[in-house]
Amino acid sequence: MGGFDWGRHWAEHDENEAASRFALFMADRLDGFLDWRRVSSFADFGCGPATMMLALARRHPETVFHGYDSSGTIIAKDTARAAEAGLRNVAFGRAVLPDIDAGRGFDVITCLSSLHYVERIEEAIRNLFRAVRGGGLLLLNYPNTYTHHMYRRDVKQDDEETRTRFTLVLNGRNLVTQRTIQRVTGVRPRRFHSAIRGNIYVTLHKPWPRRRL
Repeated sequence: MGGFDWGRHWAEHDENEAASRFALFMADRLDGFLDWRRVSSFADFGCGPATMMLALARRHPETVFHGYDSSGTIIAKDTARAAEAGLRNVAFGRAVLPDIDAGRGFDVITCLSSLHYVERIEEAIRNLFRAVRGGGLLLLNYPNTYTHHMYRRDVKQDDEETRTRFTLVLNGRNLVTQRTIQRVTGVRPRRFHSAIRGNIYVTLHKPWPRRRL
């Protein structure tokens, strides 16, 4: 991950209202999009306050949900929230992209608004896709040239915290395209959602392994 101090950030801040609303919006979208009968395990990398994942965990007690984040501070907060809500199908752990345990498989993996902070982004996407089980799904959004131009336009020069937070995107060091994603995963991305041109969400379906004859 980049040089931004996420531990300090989550110690000093809670999730803002706009981010919370969007997390619940995405929970609703995923709720209608996925066939939950086929989702026994769900992982969210870069889960932050885990608003989306906790909402889904309440609705689908038969699915086991795993939240991963680089910040131990937010992981502790999320663990406490899940315990307070009585959610026994939720677990949290620390993971720093791109270095994740690709040997463990999940039916669905999400990585939302997190790749913007990862310099080795191609490696991160590859490892996330490897951690999806055959027949499963990876859903992510990614920094691209439109994101770069938008941030360069909107982030103020004197806003040091935001500039530090998005330094990789502002400097164009981790921009990818859907062609890049297809090259590193071998699967063509399908658009899932696009709020603005620079913030595109895609899905990648992992093929079932070929049976040996």
